[in-house]
Amino acid sequence: MRAQTDFAAHVRATRTPPQEMAAAMQALLGQRLAAVLLCQRDPKVIGQWARGEHAPRPDAEQRLREAYYIAAFLLEHESDRTVRSWFTGMNPHLDDRTPLMVLAEGRAVDVMQAARAFLADAGA
Repeated sequence: MRAQTDFAAHVRATRTPPQEMAAAMQALLGQRLAAVLLCQRDPKVIGQWARGEHAPRPDAEQRLREAYYIAAFLLEHESDRTVRSWFTGMNPHLDDRTPLMVLAEGRAVDVMQAARAFLADAGA
């Protein structure tokens, strides 16, 4: 089951255009938290990406794709509210740091492992 969820999230993150990913992350986390996650000083940039007014630079697009992949993975089994809480709450698998901040540091692999552990602990 988890492998199917992983693969489905991977396909979504690979095929979804940056504009849609930005809109989804903005809807999930809000503009300010999405900006923190994506290392953008101005939260308005996320809205501009979501509206297709500007495209993220390659490094920002990569971070966006990683965050979207993890969110899509979790959303296969959890509600928006739970996933938002997961991104912003202390996580024992990340030394009690928030997944959002660990992702902002460029540690997507660690955050994905924590997401997998979260679903495994929840019995998903």
